[in-house]
Amino acid sequence: SHPHPESSGSLLDNDDFSWLSVRIVGFGRYACPFSTSMLGNNNSNRRTAAASKIKKKSTKSSSNHDDACPSSSYENDSSSTTINPSCDAENINSPLTNVQYALIETLNTWLDNNATNRENEPMTYDGRMIETLVRELSIQTCPKKLEFIGDDRTLVVPRWSLFINSQQRCIDSCGEGKKEMAASNGRIPKRGSSEFRELLVSVICGNNNQDNGNEQRVSNSTKESQPQTNHFSSIYEIQSQLWKNLAITFNSPRVLRRGDIDPESGVRESGHRILWPILPPDESTIGSSHFNHGFLPTITGINSPGWITVTEHGVRQSFDLTRVMFSRGNVTEKKRFGSLVQPGECVLDMYAGIGYYTLPALVHGKARHVTACEWNVHALSALRYNLKANRVENKATVLEGDCRVSLKALIEKSSNVDDDIDATTEDNQFDRISLGLLPSSEGGWTMAVSCLRRSTGGWLHVHANVPTAEQQSWTHWLCHTLARIAIEQRHGEPNSNDWVAVCTHVEKVKSFAPKVDHVVADVFVGPCDSPKMPSLKGGSCSTTGVVDSVGKFTAT
Repeated sequence: SHPHPESSGSLLDNDDFSWLSVRIVGFGRYACPFSTSMLGNNNSNRRTAAASKIKKKSTKSSSNHDDACPSSSYENDSSSTTINPSCDAENINSPLTNVQYALIETLNTWLDNNATNRENEPMTYDGRMIETLVRELSIQTCPKKLEFIGDDRTLVVPRWSLFINSQQRCIDSCGEGKKEMAASNGRIPKRGSSEFRELLVSVICGNNNQDNGNEQRVSNSTKESQPQTNHFSSIYEIQSQLWKNLAITFNSPRVLRRGDIDPESGVRESGHRILWPILPPDESTIGSSHFNHGFLPTITGINSPGWITVTEHGVRQSFDLTRVMFSRGNVTEKKRFGSLVQPGECVLDMYAGIGYYTLPALVHGKARHVTACEWNVHALSALRYNLKANRVENKATVLEGDCRVSLKALIEKSSNVDDDIDATTEDNQFDRISLGLLPSSEGGWTMAVSCLRRSTGGWLHVHANVPTAEQQSWTHWLCHTLARIAIEQRHGEPNSNDWVAVCTHVEKVKSFAPKVDHVVADVFVGPCDSPKMPSLKGGSCSTTGVVDSVGKFTAT
């Protein structure tokens, strides 16, 4: 509210306040590191703690000869250029993430450890320059957050984040990189394809161009003239230490790179690869570029490097994440399926995997018996393990191989036997069937209808990837197809034409792609007078059709 000291009529005109003329040195704001904005900022406190965690744990582990990756010295000395967040007010209040802090710490440590080899360099990076370069990285290259999977919080790095791409040299000679590139159809983000590599090469080379005090990346002409063959060992050394620092920062036992599922693979094997740690016997066979792509352990199965446990709604699911696919987006559908299963039902899971829907049917649905079909050998071993771990192995039968072949024997066994002859026959005719195969389970529909209980029919839960705009037409086509299959299979039998297919609900599980959803259709297939026929508004249904969200039935 007071006038400016230099303006007319200010306090300086008063002799009593003449001392202000020698006390006031300027006007502005200063960020105090001990202010409430810092002390009350939980994000800043967490980032500071994460940076300190790297230093403490890395210093402790640097003397441990059992470390799988090369360790670097993290000793504190006066020559260190490492950014100390607790001493710099501007850095404390900056929006650096834990991922950025780990990368900055890794680069600064590498510079410290290689300082003796850089005496002849015209200019090297310091801590502030490293921080500036890391800030410039796109979110795609250096994500703000990383995903966790499993009860042990395994850290998951996105497919193209912190990734080094070079068509000539960074795709390793053993073919692992080429295989992954082929599986992903060569999809590499344009900006992220070389951004991270350019950062590492510029830091390693130490060539830094200045323009008006602002540090810039090395020019393309400079990079092209650099002897890149001498840099890749350093690049991979930095990468290996980065994965270790990320694991320390996030308190994770391992770090893996997310991989794509090869659409041409019949068993839909996982594309995840381990980045850290590298354990025997793989330690002696791993190439340097595996720190970029990740590696596939030679040992698989229980307690292997890729073995992980994911607990969802009280159901324990263990598997080798480098061999078996796992989607956490299906967690709500697994719970829903378990709630749909009624006590005493016989359930068939035609594409069981590690027990995605088999286990909820037994643990939550209290099914009398579940027959689970699977042909991936790695998923089979995990399925048997999970049945025992959840103490339901006595209520399940596992069929190996193609379900269209393995189920044929069950159908033949019960084809000429009445339902109530014995318990074995009861278990071979099903009240509820899960068809959890993407992008479509159409190849198993004929077999699924054949496995339904002949006297009453049953429920099919059909998974598919469906364009959002075509969901209604797809649902009508699905019911029409299933009803046609049922009538054709029972041609000549009494009341064979009375079988209908009625869809009562379509559940959206998740978005699979832009304008394409992963959905599950709940369809009853059976005779019109079946006691299992869903009740409809206005009475029972005598024809094939779809029930909408408000209970209105529309014939197909």
